[in-house]
Amino acid sequence: MQQTYATRQQVWLDNARYALQYNAANGASGHWLGLNGLADLSYNEYRGLLGTRVKARQHTAQLSASGSGRVPGFMYDHVDLAGLPRSVDWRNASAVTPVKNQGMCGSCWAFATTGAIEGINALRTHQLLSLSEQELVDCDRDVDMGCSGGMMDNAYEWIIKLLCLGQRPPLDWPTRYPKLYS
Repeated sequence: MQQTYATRQQVWLDNARYALQYNAANGASGHWLGLNGLADLSYNEYRGLLGTRVKARQHTAQLSASGSGRVPGFMYDHVDLAGLPRSVDWRNASAVTPVKNQGMCGSCWAFATTGAIEGINALRTHQLLSLSEQELVDCDRDVDMGCSGGMMDNAYEWIIKLLCLGQRPPLDWPTRYPKLYS
């Protein structure tokens, strides 16, 4: 027990030292490093948490066929990119929820899916909802693999399939299906 505590403490101190040195050297860049619940993991331990066993779909054939580098049929395909702002702070547009934490679960795909849906819903309806990543992790098992990984495309297809079958919209608000990673 003492060995584990000493090891974790040393890893945390090493990571804290790295963050302080990085911030001192890059302070003017506008971003910084901090410590979170993963700060007592070594680089290799952290890397071991990343990744997915689900294969990504390749859209290269579509992109090559269009010649434009864009997926054909994309609703904003003809937007004048030069006329767009250089940056947008979506917090000011009330289009993002507060930061969520997936914990030790490899469910970034579920957080990315709900975040995208929350954002477009907020922009369209002016109502920001917080959706349940946990429902995707638990229920979208056709192709996605819960905490072992998944893909946003698969999650979107799962949601659309349920809606087309006339089933209740998935991703009930957290009051009905709470997230376990808050």
